[in-house]
Amino acid sequence: MEALLAEADALLNAGRPDDAAALLRAKWEHAPDNAALANAYACVCFHLGRTVEAKKIFAALRDNFPPDAQTLNNLGYLHLNEGDHAAAAACFRSARELAPEDLEIRLNWATALSRGGDATGALQILDEIIAATPRAVIAHNNRGVVLRRLERLTEAREAFTAALALDPNDATALNNLGYLELAAENLDAAKDYFTRAVANAPRNRAHAANLALVERKLKEREESRVES
Repeated sequence: MEALLAEADALLNAGRPDDAAALLRAKWEHAPDNAALANAYACVCFHLGRTVEAKKIFAALRDNFPPDAQTLNNLGYLHLNEGDHAAAAACFRSARELAPEDLEIRLNWATALSRGGDATGALQILDEIIAATPRAVIAHNNRGVVLRRLERLTEAREAFTAALALDPNDATALNNLGYLELAAENLDAAKDYFTRAVANAPRNRAHAANLALVERKLKEREESRVES
C-alpha cells in the first residue's frame, strides 16, 4: 500500500495527475473496501477539479466506514472550497474529536469558523494552538488574518511580525505585512515586503499580483509628482 501511494505521489510531483488518478482508481476497483485507497483517489480527483466525484467518495467513506479523521478533514476542505462554512466547520470539529492534536485539522476548523463569521471561535482555536506550539508559523499567520478581518490592525501586524520572526523567509507573512502597508498607503514599505515575498515564493501568483499593483501605484505617484 505504501509503495502504491508513493508511486501516485511521484506521478503527481511529475505533473501527471491524470495518471495518478488512473492508477489509484484501477487499484481501488479491485479493492473497494480499502478506505485508504478511496481517500487517496478522492484527493487526486479534487486536485483535478473533479470536486463532485471527490465529495461523493468522501461522503461514502464517512457514512460506510468507521469514523476517520482524515476523511472528515478532506470532506470539510471540500465544503470550505464550496463556501459552505457551517458544513466545513462541522466536519473539522468531528475530525478534531478523533485527532485532537492534529494541527492541520485545527487550523482548518479555525478557518471555517472565521469565514463563517465566528471570529471569536477562530481566535480561541488559534490561541490554543499557539499556546501549545508557539513556533507554528502558520498559526500566527492565520491569527493575523482573522484579526485583520476584524480590523484589529495593530494586533494583526503583531501576529504577522511574530510569524516572520520565526521564519524570516516566510512568504505568507511577508505578503500579509505588505498588504497592511499597502492598505495604509505606505507604498515603499509594501513594495519591500511584496518583493521579498515573491523572492521566496516565485510561483505564487497572488504575491506577484500584489507586487505589480504596488509598483503601478508607485509609478502613478511619481507621474503625479512630475505633472505637479
